Amino acid sequence: MKNEFEADKRFFGVLNITYKHPEYGSHLLNLKDERLYADEDFFYLGPGYRTFGNHKFYMGVKFKKDLVVHKYKLEGNDHGPIWAQLEVDSEAGDKHASGTFELTRSGHRPKGDFNLFGKGGFEVEGDFEFYENRS
Repeated sequence: MKNEFEADKRFFGVLNITYKHPEYGSHLLNLKDERLYADEDFFYLGPGYRTFGNHKFYMGVKFKKDLVVHKYKLEGNDHGPIWAQLEVDSEAGDKHASGTFELTRSGHRPKGDFNLFGKGGFEVEGDFEFYENRS
């Protein structure tokens, strides 16, 4: 997955995330006007690594710019139009997530929500909305 800092353009918008882990609890993250990016082919949701308590949580999502409004199903490393990775405490192994990704508005300012599942019961759900370009 392309690092969010390598993406060409930053966007205004919102990214609301709830990280859930059966042993480490639930943690909210609400970002405004940060961590939303795009390049020529993809949009990126890139909160990256976040620490809650003594644990590091990672989430990264990229999705193709030409997606239509639809609810998409992710099946781990299936190389579809949407890629998602989840990780807790820099664990080794496959980080590809499964779950759902629903695009409720397509085009140059996408909007939607997601519910992603990783290893060990780790789950991330949230919503996003891209507003205007910053660069």
